[in-house]
Amino acid sequence: MNMSNPFPDDMPMAEPPGMPPRPGTTLTRTPAPTFSTYLSIVRERKWLVLGTAAAVTLLATVAVNLMTPIYQASATLLIENSKRSVVPLEEIYGVPAGSREFFQTQAEFMRSREVGIRVIKALGLENNPLFNPELDAEQKDENAGGEDGADKPKELSQEALEEQVLIRYKAGLDISPIKNSQLVEIRFESPDPVLAAKIANQTAESYITADLDARFDMQQTASRWLNDRLNQLRTDLENAEANLQAYREEIGLVSTPTSSLGGNERQLDSSSDRLIAARVERQRLEQVYHQVQKGSRNRYDVPEVFNNPAVVAARAAEANAEKRMAEVAGSLGTSHPAYQAAQAELNQARASLRRQSESVIASISKAYEVARQSELALEKEVAASKGNIQEINRKEGKLNVLQREVATNQQIYQTFLAKVKETDATADFQNPIARVVDPAVPPLLAAKPPKPQIILLAALMGTLLGAMLAISREQKNAVIRSSDEVHEKLGAPLLVAVPKLQGDEAKKLPMLQHMEPQHLYSESVRSALTGVRLSMIGVERPVIAFTSTLPAEGKSTMAASFAIEQGRTKRTLLIDCDMRKPAIRRMLNVPENTRGLSDLLHGAPIENCVLPLPDLGISVLVAGTKARNAHDLVMSPGFADTIERLKEHFELIVIDTPPLELVSDALPIGAQATGLIYVVKAGSTLVPMVRRGLDRLAAANVRILGVILNSHDFEKAGRYYGEYSAYGESYGQGYYGAGHKG
Repeated sequence: MNMSNPFPDDMPMAEPPGMPPRPGTTLTRTPAPTFSTYLSIVRERKWLVLGTAAAVTLLATVAVNLMTPIYQASATLLIENSKRSVVPLEEIYGVPAGSREFFQTQAEFMRSREVGIRVIKALGLENNPLFNPELDAEQKDENAGGEDGADKPKELSQEALEEQVLIRYKAGLDISPIKNSQLVEIRFESPDPVLAAKIANQTAESYITADLDARFDMQQTASRWLNDRLNQLRTDLENAEANLQAYREEIGLVSTPTSSLGGNERQLDSSSDRLIAARVERQRLEQVYHQVQKGSRNRYDVPEVFNNPAVVAARAAEANAEKRMAEVAGSLGTSHPAYQAAQAELNQARASLRRQSESVIASISKAYEVARQSELALEKEVAASKGNIQEINRKEGKLNVLQREVATNQQIYQTFLAKVKETDATADFQNPIARVVDPAVPPLLAAKPPKPQIILLAALMGTLLGAMLAISREQKNAVIRSSDEVHEKLGAPLLVAVPKLQGDEAKKLPMLQHMEPQHLYSESVRSALTGVRLSMIGVERPVIAFTSTLPAEGKSTMAASFAIEQGRTKRTLLIDCDMRKPAIRRMLNVPENTRGLSDLLHGAPIENCVLPLPDLGISVLVAGTKARNAHDLVMSPGFADTIERLKEHFELIVIDTPPLELVSDALPIGAQATGLIYVVKAGSTLVPMVRRGLDRLAAANVRILGVILNSHDFEKAGRYYGEYSAYGESYGQGYYGAGHKG
């Protein structure tokens, strides 16, 4: 229900040009709908709401009863700790036992294709119509009374059939590890409660046997591999030992390499020490040798020569000979034979000194050569010792490599041998990974569908749907039913709520205003007139226009009644501006060919067009000759001039205009009027259409005096809304008490 107001807050009605300021009617924003508003709508259309709720509930009940009941059976498994297993589970599944990932892995393994195929084969599910689509189709065909010649579905291959059965099996299976425990719940749903329990239990059993088979196969594979590997290792060990022994024989090893190496190292140390000593001696002799070489100066003064005992003795003999010769020369003279003998002795001593010195020099050369040869010999000896040691080291290195190879192969062989014996010993002894702690039993009650919940939900949804339909219908048929709704839904002031008349009373309109001035209808017209007068204080010769949204809302009747009531005190003119579908002429029994507004606008004299009605106390200007350009006539400057001319003859002019939803003639007419009264038929015209009309009038600068709610059923409004308008209570009771019902 659109409750928005087409007018801004407190927007004053437009004043005609040149009109003095006066209190104007204002439009207020339409309040937002409240819960009570919607509740009133639901109460008003309670049978629609209840009927919708009942229909939806009935459909849901039928649908639920037609559904195939689904039963759920549940088995509980306890996953054992891997420490009790001979072969740890970590070695099979790759995750630590007891961890969240381990239990999730087990749950996925229970959903695996391998376990599913085991269950299908164990229970023969491929022969069950619930799982075999071919058997299911045949059964449905038999139930439908199909003939043998009817088209049959294409037969599936064994692989495709197995896949279809597996898909249906997995669709009913649910695996749920229980949090913070080693328990896993296996649930299966099926239309057959006994089969559901069997499948749940068989899934647990197939999971356990599949795990045992997997571990047994793994052990067998490992055992075969270990035996093959052990044979290869045995061959490798034998080859390594043979290579070691062959190398020992090749190098002629009769003692340990360490002892041989020790003797050579000691010999090398001794030879090295002697080589060092020989090198030092050779260097010393080499230096002396170079000093005493022939041609060198003072070679006899070299310490090794000069200090030689033989040379020292020869030098002493020379000195003694020189002493005696000097003594003889001094005592006997140089001519004495004794002097000659002393000189010969001296020459002999000097020759002996030279011989001794040369002999020493020769021995030095010989000693130097011997030292040099000795050094060379020792160098060769050291080099030979080093070569022997290096050779021994090479042989020892290769020997060590061969020995390590033998040791390694022997260690690996022993390890594999122990593992083979352990595997063979435990091959026939394995603990199951899990055990059933709570086997599944056939359920007594169906798990699906939850009938009470579905029916209750359907009832609630049906009620909600009914309420939505009621509100939607109210929105589509949003009409004004009570006086309060004029302000709430339109944001416009209410002048009066005119009671609904039926039968003969309705046929008297608008003459009822003249014939029965005390009638409730007449009182309501006077009440509206009072409101209009209050808004017209200070206005001379006002022009009041009447319009509505659609035809048959009573605007022409209200305009005529309004004019008749005003005619009691003022010179009043009633103008029918609806030149397309005029109603005033027939309503007031005016002759058919009477000239009217169109003739006046085309130049006819006023006195030939305005018709006095003395019995009613008013004058009337009917639509006149039918005009094709009615809109152009009311838009022309001549129309405004005509109104001004007529105001010179009448104190009040009442104008009946065409409906706004059909044509826009009311806009220029309303702009020329002092104010406009909008007539709305109660329970008839849609609120959005009325709002649109009010919006157009406001945009055209038309002053809206208020709304008259016509054909208002006070009893019905009170029954729906729990209220009466002030006018209805004050006047309706007295009138109805007099025996008149409006």
